[in-house]
Parts: sequence; structure tokens; C-alpha cells
Amino acid sequence: MKFRIRQTTNKEIVFNLSDALFGSDLKYDHSKNVYWLAFDQNNNPVGFAQATPTGFGEVFLSRSGVLKCARGYDLQVRLIKVREAWARKNGYTALVTYAIRSNGPSIKSLLKCGFKIYEPSWEWGSSQMVYFSKDISDEHISLPKKL
Repeated sequence: MKFRIRQTTNKEIVFNLSDALFGSDLKYDHSKNVYWLAFDQNNNPVGFAQATPTGFGEVFLSRSGVLKCARGYDLQVRLIKVREAWARKNGYTALVTYAIRSNGPSIKSLLKCGFKIYEPSWEWGSSQMVYFSKDISDEHISLPKKL
């Protein structure tokens, strides 16, 4: 199955997907949020992601979800990577996020994308979360050696 991911300003579609996946009480709308939508080959929205710059040179990968009909195709990994590419392009140096301990697929996707588990100085999500970070600063990018 093929998917396309596009940055969007259409919060209505994002929030409708969020409602379908997580319930209506879990919207996180902030003026700094950046949103992406994933569409299937019939142009139906099947996933979303959002990111929030924190003001500390980092980006919080806030909400993300994929409808059941589109799971199993690494779409969550692609949604993580598109947000990382956006953060790099815009000069951010780190990514942070969390996943609830029982959400194995999200934890697996974050680890697959190079995130590391860390313990924050305070549990800014909740005690049920696993916290992740990734350094994306240029000095940590390995460049090929000259032959």
C-alpha cells in the first residue's frame, strides 16, 4: 500500500483523526504546532502527526496516530522521519517525546528511528510514560571519510 505525507494547516482533519483514534478530550492545540497528514492511494486521510517547538532548541513530537486500516506499513516511522526532517531544516538540535508504556508499536518505531530512552528530571507526561530523545545537531552527523 502506498501513502503520501504532506504538511497541513487543516486542523479539522487532524482533530477528526485524533478524535477517531484517541477520543475527543486528547486534542493538543498550540499556536506553534506543525501538522502532517498521511493519505492512502485514494486520497483518504489515514494518519496524522504534530510537532511543537519548545523554545529550547528542541521539538516535542506531540500527537501522532495511524488508523487500523493503514497499520503494518511503517507509516508511523515515516511520520517520525518527516518531523525529524522538518526539525533539522528549521535549525532545531533535538527531538523529545514519550509513549505510554503499553504502546509497544510506538516504542518500537521510536527506537527504530534512533531515539534513546531517557529519564527526565521530572515526569512531564506521567509516570505511565517512557521518555525518548534524539540529538539531531549537525556535530553528531557522521560524514564519510575521504579515501
